Amino acid sequence: MKKIIISSIILGTVSFNYPVFDSEGISYIIILCCIVVITFSTAKIYFPDKEDYQSVEKKMDRLLQYNGIFTYTREGVCIS
Repeated sequence: MKKIIISSIILGTVSFNYPVFDSEGISYIIILCCIVVITFSTAKIYFPDKEDYQSVEKKMDRLLQYNGIFTYTREGVCIS
């Protein structure tokens, strides 16, 4: 959340003081970086990564135990 607030303040400052910088490229880079930080921080807030090792292992164990219509054998896959 702090990143979003700081990036928004920097973005607002650069937008209001746009002609102060010597080169337009510097302003464009700062604006682009702020927009990227805001976008990825917002995505991290809305979609947190809560999968740890144990939850992934449990999920894989369930998927491996469920054969569905296929039977896995040494020779290959057979449809039951």
